[in-house]
Amino acid sequence: MSLNVLFTHVTCSIKQQDGERRINGNYIPAKGDTNARFITRVVDQDGEYRQITFWNRNGDTPGKGFADIAAKWITNGRMVSFQANEKVVRDQDYRNPDNGYAMVIDPETGKALKQEKVYYTAIPGTLKLSSAAKDSFNQVADEIKNFDPANPSVDPFFRRPPNWNVENHADQAIFKDLMKARTGATYIEGNEYYGHARVGMAKKGSSNAHSDESKVQNAVNNNDVVQAVGGVTLQALRDNNWTDAQIMSSEKYNVLLPKKVEVPAPPAEVPAPPQESQASSDGADEPIYA
Repeated sequence: MSLNVLFTHVTCSIKQQDGERRINGNYIPAKGDTNARFITRVVDQDGEYRQITFWNRNGDTPGKGFADIAAKWITNGRMVSFQANEKVVRDQDYRNPDNGYAMVIDPETGKALKQEKVYYTAIPGTLKLSSAAKDSFNQVADEIKNFDPANPSVDPFFRRPPNWNVENHADQAIFKDLMKARTGATYIEGNEYYGHARVGMAKKGSSNAHSDESKVQNAVNNNDVVQAVGGVTLQALRDNNWTDAQIMSSEKYNVLLPKKVEVPAPPAEVPAPPQESQASSDGADEPIYA
């Protein structure tokens, strides 16, 4: 079962910049059955880097989804708090971040090097920006540098007037208008950026897996019944002699059980699951940042 983790006052830490733009992560637009998601990296109180994924949910108003909000309001260096589900993926291929995330082959065995990865999926509705959570000095300095007085309303992100926080100054009114524009901004297909995020596409060949994962994640977020995981249904597991206790103990399949089911402690041995469809997913996002 996934572990619920509280991230409190962690700092967004993506050390990448596209020209005038200080990037906070990757926003991957919705495609087919796969909802939009925002992937970023934070550094926790222990100095450890954690990759976090924020998913939009079915029926979210454009610009108001969880991924949308995170992409627009989590800026590089800003402290935020949220809860997330932790998932450990073992025996995952190691991919070299310094070589386009290419698979690394062990020269002695001729097989791909493996690693254990920990992924976090933020829980909708838990993102908090406290009153003390201000944009970093570098973020503010960059936005002021990018501001064009001759065209103050172009692209409300990545820019702000120099006297944005001076009471009763004309710049303050301009900045308030920019904040309103940020709030209402929706993703426009084909744009290179959304919010403070770079728009990226899912890696080739991963759409089917993410589509399956998204369906499961959407159902969990919306408190709906999850019908199948990787093509495996609750009835299929029971037909293969899985008890509710064994299903509950499975990190992958426990989402199939109705919320009202109460089960005893699981036995030591768990039977093999039925054959999954080829579109199944381990639920892990592709690494975007090292």
